[in-house]
Amino acid sequence: MKLFQLGSCNTGQLSEETAGILAEGGIAIVPTDTVYGIICDGLNQSAKEKVFLMKGRPSEKPLIGFVDSMDKASRFAHIPRNTAPFVRQRWPGAATFLFRATENLPGMTSGSGKMAFRIPRHDFISGICRRFDIIASTSANISGRCDAYCTMEIPGNLKELADIVICGGRVKGRPSAIWDATVSPPCLLRGNVLFVCEGNSCRSPMAEFLLKERLKGTGSMIKVESGGTGILNCASASPYTYQVMKEKGIDIHGFISRPVTTFILGNSDLIFAMEEKHREAILSVMPEYSDRIEVLGLRDPAGSDIDTYRRTREKLEILIEKIVIPRICLK
Repeated sequence: MKLFQLGSCNTGQLSEETAGILAEGGIAIVPTDTVYGIICDGLNQSAKEKVFLMKGRPSEKPLIGFVDSMDKASRFAHIPRNTAPFVRQRWPGAATFLFRATENLPGMTSGSGKMAFRIPRHDFISGICRRFDIIASTSANISGRCDAYCTMEIPGNLKELADIVICGGRVKGRPSAIWDATVSPPCLLRGNVLFVCEGNSCRSPMAEFLLKERLKGTGSMIKVESGGTGILNCASASPYTYQVMKEKGIDIHGFISRPVTTFILGNSDLIFAMEEKHREAILSVMPEYSDRIEVLGLRDPAGSDIDTYRRTREKLEILIEKIVIPRICLK
């Protein structure tokens, strides 16, 4: 096993060194823009089989394809024309898309005929991808265990079985969102959903906990959060919010409101704004997020009686089923 430290002055050199090892059927452990990963030549069957054995990964869980362009992905899968703008908005970056495969690549094509692709936003990985039709990738961990954000968190036996390990320090990403792009619009299989209102004390916390409750027992990989565009001081949810949620058997004590920041927005894959003004507030700081936001159209119950809060909760339950759930892939 070769071990190298990645730096700004040797990115090209190490990309070439790693690519040479992969071309000979080797396995590499590398940093990416999300977490540390294991990669090999996606057209080398014996290398892919070795990756499955290293991780103890079930054969029915295909590897993800790294490419450096949408054209390369389209060599192996069908990218619907109406979906392409949605994909381009997120590539390169931490977004993996499932497309309908046009050929069977063992270890990469699922039993349902889908293939997963990503274009990483990472100069070192991009340099490797340019030298291959497709790179097979997976996280650098034992299957089902925690992801690794630095080489110290990668199990020793994985590093010993790899032909080359590239240390790029601690990466600051998150596991990529996964979208099923075989449906229109694409639905989120893994990622973060954010509800936004003004004060994050009535509508958005209701929506957050109603969706969390709806997803219980589904095996969903969706994380649900909420925030407000007009928060000056963080506080508890309104008393009526607690009460009407408790009536549904949902206890939200301990909830604290929080402002919507660019960091929170940057980690959100789907955003549901309660009113158009909340959408506009988000776009004023993140104008490129227009296709991540849907407006639910729900007025603020703040200052009203408890019956208004109950009607708000009931409307949210309907909106979640009608608008939110269709954008999420439930197992």
